[in-house]
Amino acid sequence: NDVFLLTLDDFFNNNKFINFPCIQHKTDILTTIISNFIIMRMRQYSLITNKNTPKVNAKKKKLAKLVPT
Repeated sequence: NDVFLLTLDDFFNNNKFINFPCIQHKTDILTTIISNFIIMRMRQYSLITNKNTPKVNAKKKKLAKLVPT
């Protein structure tokens, strides 16, 4: 489940000092990794939240079909 998270933790726990030839590249790469991680976690959270919320509109449509208008 948390392969990316475990990989990221392992990387930062074992590599206290990340050597890049250029500080700009270091900033860009770390920013990309962290922003992609945050986006992925937000998508996972919203997917789980949407799965757990009751489908109100679907129930209303089913009930509307049963009631003669």
